[in-house]
Amino acid sequence: MLEMDGAGVKMTAEFGNSDALQAGETVIALGNPLGLGSSPTVTRGIVSSPKRTIPVSLSGDGDYDWQMDVIQTDAAINQGNSGGALVNMDGKVIGINTMKIADIGVEGLGFAIPINSAEPVIDSLIKYHKVKRPQLGVRLVDLASFKGTDVLKLPADVKNGVIVLDASGPAKDAGLKSQDVIVELDGKPIGSVMDLRKYLYDHKAIGDKIGITYFRVGKKATATATLVETPDPDK
Repeated sequence: MLEMDGAGVKMTAEFGNSDALQAGETVIALGNPLGLGSSPTVTRGIVSSPKRTIPVSLSGDGDYDWQMDVIQTDAAINQGNSGGALVNMDGKVIGINTMKIADIGVEGLGFAIPINSAEPVIDSLIKYHKVKRPQLGVRLVDLASFKGTDVLKLPADVKNGVIVLDASGPAKDAGLKSQDVIVELDGKPIGSVMDLRKYLYDHKAIGDKIGITYFRVGKKATATATLVETPDPDK
């Protein structure tokens, strides 16, 4: 986390509502591409899509384990723009420039984190100096990618879910064990590790109770866990 002395700051930008964005709206990207000079540059474009989902590999191993909801824009974004503001014609920040697709024959594919998604993270950093996330306490693998599912003795119609490899904390306290197959959270289908993580981060908070539907040796069961804070990896 980077902090700075705000004594000399005379004016701050106001946040807009990224949920209200529509395709075709004019936007301006601020940044310092390639580190050119000491002052920021300004590029103009339109909102190509107010909500685009981009798969992300958090570990960098090429396996997608997260989906990032982003604003797609054709405003010129280059290395050095990341972290800069994407603003609307009212001068309100509606996104944070994050990435672009650079390839032969590809033009005008830039992406920004919607400010409505970034604001809770910003608030948490200001208040706690870290981002607080809820934790269930399970190490998982997608059922669809697991070989040798016969040992799980699942009903023939159960094709999607996540297999518990290890349970700790709230999951262990709720009674979950290795080789349990989670298929629902709070009654909503969970087909992959990504689905589970997205549901926790987007819809649940630390201290919330969560209903878990799972199969154990072919028998359907339910449990309730109370989510805790994800431990700080540096401690």
